[in-house]
Amino acid sequence: MAKLRRKLTDKARIRTDKRLSKMESEIGRIYATYPALIAIEKEYKAYMKFVQRETLADYKKYLSEDQDDKKAELKSIYTSKVDRLTRKSKKYNAIVRKFVAVLSEVNQKAIDVVNAQMTEVYVDNYNQVAEDCKQVGIKVNG
Repeated sequence: MAKLRRKLTDKARIRTDKRLSKMESEIGRIYATYPALIAIEKEYKAYMKFVQRETLADYKKYLSEDQDDKKAELKSIYTSKVDRLTRKSKKYNAIVRKFVAVLSEVNQKAIDVVNAQMTEVYVDNYNQVAEDCKQVGIKVNG
């Protein structure tokens, strides 16, 4: 019985795997080629490189300090600077808001791809189950 079940469901599983792989590739292309996403990623990376350059000396001082009390003070200086340049920065927050808006757009495009193609996957699998049931003597309505 298990052998029969595996043989019968393989057809739908294979078709489903192919469809899902195609969808995954299509969604990957959407994310990789969406112009607004590419632009905001570039802007974000450039800003984070700026933050890294601005904080690197403080970070190195922190790492090289051996005395615990001085190390804690240097860590505080470093984290405060990172916080000021990121979480408390108007520019950084504007980039993040823009990133979120662009991701919302591209996510919707990905959802549209999935929604347009999943019905076929569900129907194919339902029909395969119905066929499997029929072959073992179980009647399925639909």
